Amino acid sequence: MGLREAGMKCFTFSKGELTTGFLVSHHNRGAVVRLGEPGENKRFEDISLFRPNPAEIDGNGIIHEAHPVPITDRKTGRTFTTLATPNNQRDRRVLVRLKNVEWQSFLGDAVELVFGWTVTEMNYSYDTLLMLKPGAVIRVKSKDRSESDAADAIVLLEDELKVMKFRKFLDLSMSQELEAVAQSFANAARAPERSLGAKFGSS
Repeated sequence: MGLREAGMKCFTFSKGELTTGFLVSHHNRGAVVRLGEPGENKRFEDISLFRPNPAEIDGNGIIHEAHPVPITDRKTGRTFTTLATPNNQRDRRVLVRLKNVEWQSFLGDAVELVFGWTVTEMNYSYDTLLMLKPGAVIRVKSKDRSESDAADAIVLLEDELKVMKFRKFLDLSMSQELEAVAQSFANAARAPERSLGAKFGSS
């Protein structure tokens, strides 16, 4: 998905698909992005909107751009993540919500901001909010996909966020490395030959 010149874009990855924005729900604390799934053993994490500059919600209840702002409760000392209006119109980082997936950082910078979780007798799941910087690659495996289904890679380029099979990403990376090596040899072969006298100095 392309990224235009704007603030930090928001994306949600669920069931192997990447969509734009965070869905907002309304609870006792007002409009929030709720992390976590219903279940007997669970921990919801409500991401509130920052005051006085809350992230904008469109007519469908979706936040498309936001800037994470940490807020510390003076009584408990606990720090919460809130979502504010973007303050940098050239911010190339993105926020990605990972629903019901396991993930690990593979390349670059991926920062976990907050997560919710659900545990059942047969399964467990995490609902995580990450911040990715350009060049970051994370490996994700959906809990609701078959074990035979290959893991995905989420790749943040300078101007695009991509999802592809992790094996394909590795193949492309290897191909690009081989191309770079071949190009370096080709450039060396095309370079004008220098005499030993020019290299080591004339006697």
